[in-house]
Amino acid sequence: MAWQGIPFPLSEALLSATILNVGKIPKVVVDSGFGWDSVVGSFIAGLIPAFIAWYSIKKNISALEKDRENQQSSFDKDRNAQLDIAAKNLNAQVLSGNRQQWINSLRDTSAEYLAAVHQLRKSRTIARHCAHISKKSNGDFFIEHRDAIEAMTSDARIVDNLTFKIRLLINPSESEGARITELLKGINDCTGSFQEKPDRIKITAYGEELVLVMQKYLKQEWDRVKKIV
Repeated sequence: MAWQGIPFPLSEALLSATILNVGKIPKVVVDSGFGWDSVVGSFIAGLIPAFIAWYSIKKNISALEKDRENQQSSFDKDRNAQLDIAAKNLNAQVLSGNRQQWINSLRDTSAEYLAAVHQLRKSRTIARHCAHISKKSNGDFFIEHRDAIEAMTSDARIVDNLTFKIRLLINPSESEGARITELLKGINDCTGSFQEKPDRIKITAYGEELVLVMQKYLKQEWDRVKKIV
């Protein structure tokens, strides 16, 4: 007699005589719930390499930025140093060029002045002689000897102009500059007038001293130019 199944009981006789035929292994499903430990473990396992990679990238970027800052700082220092050197060289060239031009101007003006002083002495001597002749002949000096008067006036104007030019070129606070100013006054006082004869001896003496003082003065200025260069 076959077993009718649940809920009918299975007799021992029937159990002993029954052959269990299993065609396939039954599928066993174990439900243990959601595996959070696996998820967390995987997340941590992926987070560690990501953090290491992020940290390495950050350090590399920081190192690159520092290298770039150092390179920029070095470039700025080199550029500033070159600009400073160029500015100093330019200033030295401009200053030395202007100083050399000043020396040349003072030397040339002094030479023109001494030559003009002697020319004024001669023209005043001639004008005084012409005035003496006119006086003896009761003539009109300003009409008869107009050329002599104009020559003397022109020479006097030239001497005055060169005198003021020299005074503007020199430094009166220096000893040589102060002495040059004194010599200029002494020479101009000796060039004479209609009432006073030019003093050739004093003019020559003052002129020789002026040359010596001017040479010393120009030599000092030339030494300064060489130090600048």
